[in-house]
Amino acid sequence: MREFLALVLSAAFDPQRGFYSQASSGALYPNPLSAAINSEFTSHYFFHGRLLGKLLFERLLIDLPLAPFFLRRVIIYASGARDAQQRAAASLDELEELDAELYRNVLALSSASAEDLEAMELDFSLTEDRLGRSETVELKPDGSSVQVTPDNVTEYQLLLADYRLHRQTAAQTQAFAQGLVSVIPCSDWLAFFSHNELQLLISGSDSPIDVLDLRRHTQYQNCSAESDTVAAFWRLMLDDFDERQRRAVLRFVTSLTRAPLYGWQELQPAFTLALVPETDRLPTASTCINLLKLPDYGDMDTLKQKLMLAVESNSGFELS
Repeated sequence: MREFLALVLSAAFDPQRGFYSQASSGALYPNPLSAAINSEFTSHYFFHGRLLGKLLFERLLIDLPLAPFFLRRVIIYASGARDAQQRAAASLDELEELDAELYRNVLALSSASAEDLEAMELDFSLTEDRLGRSETVELKPDGSSVQVTPDNVTEYQLLLADYRLHRQTAAQTQAFAQGLVSVIPCSDWLAFFSHNELQLLISGSDSPIDVLDLRRHTQYQNCSAESDTVAAFWRLMLDDFDERQRRAVLRFVTSLTRAPLYGWQELQPAFTLALVPETDRLPTASTCINLLKLPDYGDMDTLKQKLMLAVESNSGFELS
């Protein structure tokens, strides 16, 4: 189930599909232009929220980095609070999570002189390109007729940040949150989580892989922890591979690059190693059941070479 849900969500969140954009950090958030791309955009976000809710409900993980400002508003809207719109208003500091360069430029307006602001010809409106069509967005009523001055520059900064982080994607975020709460009773408990904690529930811990903990909770088929090839595998994971290689192996076997929030004991089904007699093939993996099939190569050098070849080419993926 996890593999299917992960594949569907990964496809849905692919920026190339138009529903999500990437912040300067690479984290994902709803594409502000999605309303222009698809007239039924809210139904898509509702469905995406349901998919993520199913993963959370089943305590399944997915490698899905979501923008902190997006997760904060998902939590607020999922809570069902009457003042959700007011609580979702953005702060200027959050703008850095969207676009670090835009944040620096907007922040610099605080120290601009009256002459500099006048020369910039800023007012309380924005001109946006929406699929080749220019549209003017008022940051406040009749904003295009209000010039930015040292007296109101702080208001302009806050309204600009709130538009970019909240108003521009409010419909998408609300639909996503509604989909989420349709699967799990988020209104009762999600409000107690920070955006960082929610990201941990979605993707697990980003701390270095605890190989010893993984080994403690590994199961074996047609072998034991003392089998030569199995022992060689653990030596590679503990002593030879760097963090990037360890995560690559885990992604190959489980589709995850992070440990579950409370350690590998939470992984269902458990991480499993199986020995197969055919030594003329590459290792293969069944990600739906977290199973790594290792040919009984007999020496660590061959195991390392063959395993990394399979991992880096993803040639050992199996559906069963």
